[in-house]
Amino acid sequence: MRSFCINTPSFLRGLRRFSPSRDREGAVSSWSVAAPLLCGAGGFACQVFLLFALAAASFAQTPATDAATPLSSNVQGAQYPQMTPDRRVTFRLRATDATKVQVRVEMPKSVTLDLQKGDGGYWTGTTDPLPPSFWYYSVIVDGFTTLDPSSKTFFGYGRECSGIEIPGPDSALWDMDDVPRGTLRDVWYFSRSTSGWRRAKVYTPPDYDKEPLARFPVLYLQHGAGENETSWSNQGRETFIMDNVYSIRTSVKQMLIVNDNGIVPARTPASPGGGGRGRGRSMADNTFAEFEQVLVNELIPYIDKNFRTIPDREHRAFAGLSMGGAQAFRIGLAHLDTFAWLGAFSAAVANLDFAKDYNGKLADPQINKQLRLLWMGVGKQDGLHDGLLAIHQNLDKAGIAHVWEESEGGHVWGEWRVYLTQFAPLLFQDDYRTPAPAPSTPPAMPKPARRQP
Repeated sequence: MRSFCINTPSFLRGLRRFSPSRDREGAVSSWSVAAPLLCGAGGFACQVFLLFALAAASFAQTPATDAATPLSSNVQGAQYPQMTPDRRVTFRLRATDATKVQVRVEMPKSVTLDLQKGDGGYWTGTTDPLPPSFWYYSVIVDGFTTLDPSSKTFFGYGRECSGIEIPGPDSALWDMDDVPRGTLRDVWYFSRSTSGWRRAKVYTPPDYDKEPLARFPVLYLQHGAGENETSWSNQGRETFIMDNVYSIRTSVKQMLIVNDNGIVPARTPASPGGGGRGRGRSMADNTFAEFEQVLVNELIPYIDKNFRTIPDREHRAFAGLSMGGAQAFRIGLAHLDTFAWLGAFSAAVANLDFAKDYNGKLADPQINKQLRLLWMGVGKQDGLHDGLLAIHQNLDKAGIAHVWEESEGGHVWGEWRVYLTQFAPLLFQDDYRTPAPAPSTPPAMPKPARRQP
């Protein structure tokens, strides 16, 4: 048997919807769980690498219709931005003395919409239909980039951004539903390695407060570059995802999820080849030494001391998206005495030297005895796809057990959210271990064509 491969479009899509409900366009849908959860979404992570042509669509000045509704990403009471049933978004801002107002939506590439000035100093503009996902955006007033006061804020690109949530077929996975809810907590701990206080986000599952004597496994889940410890709970919607997962699959192990800021400034200059992005290797050459010390020596001991965890490697997982996926490879493989479960969502690594990188661990089938799960996922429209596909094929050749998920989308939160619904149900199952592939050369896979407009 080869690596355990999952094809999302035909498999996961059966479980997207949890219960009968009315969708965003008013149509009643009959929803059922037709497949197990096993089958199923800047800085670097925000530098979206999608290639699908929808995102290249230009913005039009089409007025919103009466059917438009405020977006869920708006602040309470804000009527704009609002979206029509065909996913056109209208922005409306007041800037009485401005001479030019624009909105820049960070999609596959930045797309700028020129707003038109109307009565009362209000500026409005409407986009062409947008693809479902979460998108960062900014307001530009006479050349000055700022936030939309009508939008909630989301940390990305190394700063606070506005954001729009465009619903789609997968939205039921992360919409709030009437199910038992976990709790999201802020914790502060002192880091001796950075000589400062650090904040982490800790999600405790629904049973954590109901069963005061029970102990729980932990998933350490990391963001992408330019984002921070708030990203998985805000734009990633991890709490709603996990609550919904537990409500429809009681066999899934309830777990704590910990998010920390994976961008830790170096205290000394990086050594040659010790950080940054190697030529054609994305972030594979970054050692993440500062965050490694925080995670292994400070954060994990703090969590184990202050929460009811099961403090051993069999009950500890490490995963991340983009830069966080590169950290899962680098730090996770270096600490197999700490983690038995690893996940890489659109990991920012490429052109690995299997004999040298990660101390050659990915070339040695003995790792199959140490890792309970190595999970990799990437979209066909992701700029990192081809590099990760080559890693998957080389893992097959080396006989390294892993799960390979190839979805249809790009380098976006909509994909990483879905990956969490696929990865988390596999974790901490007593009888689960990824099947090892036969060490043979897999057939060549054709490069996926770009979507046509």
